[in-house]
Amino acid sequence: MEGEGFDLVVLCHSLAEPDAAGITVAVHRRWPRMRILMVVSDASGERLYRDVEFDATSSPEPDHLIRQVTELLEGLPNHSIEETMQLAHRQHVW
Repeated sequence: MEGEGFDLVVLCHSLAEPDAAGITVAVHRRWPRMRILMVVSDASGERLYRDVEFDATSSPEPDHLIRQVTELLEGLPNHSIEETMQLAHRQHVW
């Protein structure tokens, strides 16, 4: 991620809690403004990760993911979610 202009890290529900916690701490330490979204499975829910400081969690449902990503990125400076969504629609990134 060094040198790249990322705004968001998305973590998969298959990560063990210690791994998700370690990644979260390392990312926030190095890039304090980077947002972290943890995708949680319906089976695991948020209970497995309750001691980890994610910026948000989401179910894997596409509508919920899009809503959570939008909310996380809207608060960042120099980020236009409208431009991102227009680009995604033009490129059919769904």
